[in-house]
Amino acid sequence: MRPELTAFATDDGPEATMAVVSGRRRQGKSGGMPIDVSYGTVADPHTRTSHEVDVVVRGAVGQGNGVLLSLGEAKWDRVMSTGHLDRLRHIKSLLAGRGQDVSAVRLACYSGAGFTDDLRAAADAAGDVVLVDLGRLYGGE
Repeated sequence: MRPELTAFATDDGPEATMAVVSGRRRQGKSGGMPIDVSYGTVADPHTRTSHEVDVVVRGAVGQGNGVLLSLGEAKWDRVMSTGHLDRLRHIKSLLAGRGQDVSAVRLACYSGAGFTDDLRAAADAAGDVVLVDLGRLYGGE
C-alpha cells in the first residue's frame, strides 16, 4: 500500500480523514489512534480480480504495520449507495479470510455528492459504518 490518499484531491485530505477516524476513536468506536492513511488493492482469488480500496487507515496498537482501523470508498461526483457498502464488506471478508485482524475495522463511504436513503439506513443499522460528506470531512462531526 502506498502512503498517499488520492480519494479527495486536496492537501489536507489525509489529515482530515484521520480526524474523522480519531474522533470516532475518542468515542470508543475504533481500535487505536490513526497513524497512517493510504490506499491499496486486495486480490480476490475466487473471481481472479482485485479490488481497489480508496482509503485504508491503520492505527498504532503494537502491531508491525499497525492495526487496521478503516476501509473506505471515495466518490467525488457520485451519490453512493448500498452497493458501495456491500463492496467494502466483501473486501473486509477477503481480508478476514487471509487472517487479517478486522475486529476494529469501520467501513467508510466518502462522497462529495451524498448518499442514498438506503445507504443512510444501512449505515445507521450497522453501527460500524461511517458516512463522510464534504461538510463532515472539512467541518467535523
